[in-house]
Amino acid sequence: MFKGGYAGCLLYVDLTKEKIRKEPLPWDLVEKYIGGAGLSSKILYDMIKPKIDPFSPENVLMFSAGPLTGTLFPQASRFVVAGKNPLTGGWGEAHAAGFWGPELKLAGYDGIIFIGKAKRPVYLFIENDEVKILDASKIWGMKTFEVMDKIRDMHNDPQIECVAIGPAGENLCRQACILTRNGRVAARSGLGAVMGSKKLKAIAVRGTKGLDVAKPDIYLETVKVWYNKVLNHPYTEGRIKYGTSELVELMNSIGRFPTRNMQQGVFEHADKIGAEAYHSKYFLRPRADYACIQRCGRFVCVPSGPYKNIGKGPEYECLSA
Repeated sequence: MFKGGYAGCLLYVDLTKEKIRKEPLPWDLVEKYIGGAGLSSKILYDMIKPKIDPFSPENVLMFSAGPLTGTLFPQASRFVVAGKNPLTGGWGEAHAAGFWGPELKLAGYDGIIFIGKAKRPVYLFIENDEVKILDASKIWGMKTFEVMDKIRDMHNDPQIECVAIGPAGENLCRQACILTRNGRVAARSGLGAVMGSKKLKAIAVRGTKGLDVAKPDIYLETVKVWYNKVLNHPYTEGRIKYGTSELVELMNSIGRFPTRNMQQGVFEHADKIGAEAYHSKYFLRPRADYACIQRCGRFVCVPSGPYKNIGKGPEYECLSA
């Protein structure tokens, strides 16, 4: 087994041929590019041909998680999605937190590389060593949270972690994003549309394996150091109390609040959507991603009106949109 936080395996999924193969994580690349975004950039640079259409079967889409993801290291919850960007035709890369990245690592995989295009809507199901390409015709057209609930019901396992696209990705909207079960979003570069072009609706993962670190004693001491640094950082108190909404007032005060499609840097009504207003009217409790001690997620309630709802609250990016 690989140590140092690596699972030691990459999944290659050919959607055209419906073939799956497992390859050992190439240690020579790990030494140079570490994992996550670095490893993805090297692998896709070698695999993607110049001048291809981002929506063509030749585009390669990779999901990956670095060596800290899935371990106890503070904030180590993130994964990376990468491929050719349908918005620009250049490099596309998006990141998200949550629990899906750690679940992938605990299932035994550092990354998944998709090539080709399915003949029908499909989703990938992973449960440790078992990996299957399954029919998604009955869930094609559903919104993301509906899809994730449906997959968990179909497999009778409420602990399955999913990433999925909705109708925007299916219809190749070039801004389409990829959502996780707890509402974290790989939002940049339109890679949800690349999933849609491949007829790939979702990736469902259930992992119950462990991860080995190379030097456990040194690792745990380092975790303690960074745990205290993060917890005692002056920024953490505000992040726990307000989440990313505290950035509304900060960005507005320094003239960096993206107002009216970035024509201006100051919004005259920022106080109505900022941290204090948001917290006083709607906040219920904070929510944390895997290994996160800042707990910047918000669980909120809009008690009445057309937007009545209980659930995940908006992040700074939504508030500033």
